[in-house]
Amino acid sequence: MHKALRDLGVTLTQGAFSRLVRRLESVQCLDVDYDNPDRDRRLRACRLAATDVGVMAWNATRDFFAAFPPPPPQFVPVPTDEGRLAHLPARVRNSILAKRTKKEFREVMERLASAWFPARRRQRP
Repeated sequence: MHKALRDLGVTLTQGAFSRLVRRLESVQCLDVDYDNPDRDRRLRACRLAATDVGVMAWNATRDFFAAFPPPPPQFVPVPTDEGRLAHLPARVRNSILAKRTKKEFREVMERLASAWFPARRRQRP
């Protein structure tokens, strides 16, 4: 399932994928069989199977959205920095975004400071 989502262009971390699976399991769209005979160790594998409820919900959702025309181009989201950096690990991606945000903030504050407090011109000796 994780590979199929990646093939569709959906990138999920392992934690996000686990939360997605748990949510689908809680509404009985997925039947999850955990392969963990020894409870002291980490989960090694689990088998996912779509239930009848899940298949009906998927078909109903697909039919619902297929009934509408595609959105106009002005409403289609443009790629974001987060999306362009999706191939990087989360720690690296967040670091790049934090540095970029700090730089933008510093530039805005410098413009505000120069507007509020015009710099006095120094006379060179």
